[in-house]
Amino acid sequence: MPPRTRLRAVVDVAVTLAAVVLLVLAWTVVEAGVLAWGAQWTGLCWAALVLREPQRWLPRPRVRVGADEVRWYRRCGVGLFRRALGAVGWNRAVDTGRGFDGTRATLDALEAGTRRSEGAHLLLLGLTVLLAGAGLVLGRPGVAVWSAVLAVPFHVYPVMLQRTTRYRLQRLAALRAG
Repeated sequence: MPPRTRLRAVVDVAVTLAAVVLLVLAWTVVEAGVLAWGAQWTGLCWAALVLREPQRWLPRPRVRVGADEVRWYRRCGVGLFRRALGAVGWNRAVDTGRGFDGTRATLDALEAGTRRSEGAHLLLLGLTVLLAGAGLVLGRPGVAVWSAVLAVPFHVYPVMLQRTTRYRLQRLAALRAG
């Protein structure tokens, strides 16, 4: 990530405001499913453009992943989700962006990338919950339902996938150390 400059901060604020204005304007005129879908993509684009190093929110000692946790993720089908992303080429594109080339030398970049992705998806999941809550409070239950449904493939499964990958990296690091 390039260092944050004053210009970059202004651009980040402008992009954030544009995203918020877009969602507020869409709130009154767009059908619930389209609004929830658009909110997910707007959030993902916002995160890609604006967020800087969300892995700092998830320091390494606090994000240890246990075997029991990973077993639950596997029961929930995270492997199927991983294969689906691989089939469409998503994993290859993301790994390249993380600086991971499949070699031992780039494992730290992969680990940092999993924390970065997990942090961003957790933040966006929180914003999705807020959108769903707003839908319930402001009389748009369809927005709440669609937001909840879309949160699973857009944020819950990506977090589970990042944590599963990090568990594998933890085991590999333990083997190398021991």
